[in-house]
Amino acid sequence: MRLIGFCLACLLAIAGDGLAKGKRYSIEGIRIEAKVLRDGSLRIVEERSYLFHGQFRWADYSLSLNKLGRVTDFELTENGQRYEPATDQSPGSYQMSQDQDHFYVRWYYRARDESRTFRLSYRVTDAIVVYEDVAELYYKFVSEQNQKSIAAVDVTVELPQPADTSRVRAWAHGPLHGQLAFENGAIRLWVQPLPSRTWWEVRTIFPREWGPEASKRIEALARDRILTEERVLAEQANAQRLKRQQQQALRENYRGQAMELSIIVVLAGVIALITLYHRFGRAYPVTGIGRYVSDIPSDVPPAVANYIYLAGQLGSEALVGTLFDLARRGFLTVQETVQKTRSLFGPSHRVKYRLDLNRDYFHQHQADLMPYERDMIEFLFDKLGKGSDQIDFDAIKDARTQVMRWFGRWKGLVKQAWGQRPLYDRVSIKGTIFAVAVALVVIAAGIVIATYFGSPGAIAIIGGIVLLGLSFGVLRFTPEVKQLRSKLEGVRKYLSRHHFRTEATQIAGSIEQYLVYGIALGLGGKVLRELLSGVPSGQQAGYFAWYGAAAGDGSSGHFATAVSAMVSATSATLSSAAGIGGGAAAGGGAGAGGASGGAG
Repeated sequence: MRLIGFCLACLLAIAGDGLAKGKRYSIEGIRIEAKVLRDGSLRIVEERSYLFHGQFRWADYSLSLNKLGRVTDFELTENGQRYEPATDQSPGSYQMSQDQDHFYVRWYYRARDESRTFRLSYRVTDAIVVYEDVAELYYKFVSEQNQKSIAAVDVTVELPQPADTSRVRAWAHGPLHGQLAFENGAIRLWVQPLPSRTWWEVRTIFPREWGPEASKRIEALARDRILTEERVLAEQANAQRLKRQQQQALRENYRGQAMELSIIVVLAGVIALITLYHRFGRAYPVTGIGRYVSDIPSDVPPAVANYIYLAGQLGSEALVGTLFDLARRGFLTVQETVQKTRSLFGPSHRVKYRLDLNRDYFHQHQADLMPYERDMIEFLFDKLGKGSDQIDFDAIKDARTQVMRWFGRWKGLVKQAWGQRPLYDRVSIKGTIFAVAVALVVIAAGIVIATYFGSPGAIAIIGGIVLLGLSFGVLRFTPEVKQLRSKLEGVRKYLSRHHFRTEATQIAGSIEQYLVYGIALGLGGKVLRELLSGVPSGQQAGYFAWYGAAAGDGSSGHFATAVSAMVSATSATLSSAAGIGGGAAAGGGAGAGGASGGAG
């Protein structure tokens, strides 16, 4: 009888386990649209998609109000049908509570073996902080309290004004495979998948004037501090991991010798890397170039200047700089228009831009163009514009897939314009290969140690990875490239430190070139506005005949602001269309908020 009872108990346990496994759910996706309002609050619309296996009747949502105000204007819908607050648990109802620390809602439905998507809409007050120099949004959209892995999280953050890299900096915190990009004037951050107990957050700084009605204000400077924090975030995380590994190894005395061996291997690799650097990697001296350079290297086109300045890479600045250089030389004009609309909220306006091709001039002087310049014109007007002499920026954004494909080929044409001249000294390339080989040997030794002794091998592995990254520091530029990069860096410093103020009369004839090369070298809108403000009032058309501004007050300040806005819009359009973005940073987790939820 005892045997029969034991068998029955086993069968019940197996059946119960099967029943438990039979009822499960997964979160297939979270899509969030967040908008920062002028009063410092954050308007959030979040869609949560669930896949249910078995029968479910409720789901919940919890939001930490740490560093935030309150949740207001809450609304819950599904397929356009609103859920209503109620005290019972009837389908289509919800129960909500809130205190100074948390906001919580639980809603009720009936689901069985199906997918359901719920839409939560609310406003969070006091979401941004306004400092003396910037405004900051540091917000956690998914909390580390989340118990489920999420297949995909896609967040779009809209600021009070269109976001671009000249005025806005943004970072995503969470898994390293997450991504962030500026798209259509907004910040988009996405990750797929998001593991359980892992946060997903954004940190962004933008002009403080964009939050004029925000109540949370701190009389302190914050921009440099925030930039420093983000720069060292990944290094701090790696240091913490290494410290924990070292502490664990110290506790395991029997692995002491393996620890020492691992350290010796890393030290040997460091010595080898230093030796290789001194032999192959010490930079060539630069002669005849000061810290600040006012002479534009006219023999180096803007896109090639960007290629050299970024050490063999190309950014969106190369696209924008080339576009305005073509306009400066008479091939293109840029037309600004203001589209006025009326709505229930009153009149509003939207500034739009259009490129016009001077086709006759293009045919007469196309021999003066570099292949990549000619290719840009033909792509924009013949392919995207289908033979038209005009193309709106909106059309460029709408053709993102085509632009991305073209940009990949266009980068090759820019590199061809530089020619067969190498960027890096051949001897240093040889030294770099040796340095990489040393780093790989250290990593291999670390793997062997880890295989037999466990965690002590991590020191050699991590050290080898660090050495692998540092090994590329042995690369040195050729004397020609080093000289040219120093000159470009001098031009950039000359403009960014506003040294042109003392030479206003001398640079009047070069202001177009300064604008073009300032863009190509990645200068922000503030510097460009300062440069353009030197154009005498009423004489803008004489300096920038290729720019057709909408009606303004004619002052130099208005013109500088208008051209700076045009540059920002062009950069945002081309970088978004070409798919030029960034990735997520490890660490973080200090943002306000943090949502989580489950179902049952």
